[in-house]
Amino acid sequence: MTDLLTPSQAPASGPLHQAIRDILLVARKQVRQTVNETMVQAYWYVGQLIVEDEQGGAVRFGSVRAGYGKHVLPELAKRLSVEFGKGFSAQSLWNHRQFYLEFPNLSAAWRDLHWSHFKTLMCVKEQNARTWCANGQSRLERSGARPTNWNSVESQISTAFRRIRSSDGVANGKMK
Repeated sequence: MTDLLTPSQAPASGPLHQAIRDILLVARKQVRQTVNETMVQAYWYVGQLIVEDEQGGAVRFGSVRAGYGKHVLPELAKRLSVEFGKGFSAQSLWNHRQFYLEFPNLSAAWRDLHWSHFKTLMCVKEQNARTWCANGQSRLERSGARPTNWNSVESQISTAFRRIRSSDGVANGKMK
């Protein structure tokens, strides 16, 4: 029995190899995009359900449910983690809740943004700045440009948005 060739030992690629390679690379990219889009939507819906449950309690009892995040989310996190594995900590569920509150209308134009993008954008205090940046980042993603380093993007977003807004270049989160 012969050993399989490693990629470095394989013969030089020809047109057939390159064509198949291109198809597979495109397919992988499309799968990643579909999974990302679906998971971002799922997180938004999870946040919606948490907020609606929280508000349902507030309506029934006439006041904000004290300790909702301290009691309900940790218990829910335990149950979800048993069934679905890691990724459903109380903090993650809180982030999903915040996601729904900060982006109450999840725009189809933002489907290219990753969960990490939204988590960073949720740190931006101003609604118009968040919307402006989400729209701009989505355009960058669709154009194939690499996203900004998301570790430092919050301060860059706030600074850029304030500069543009002060020069009256943005109204209601949209470029003029």
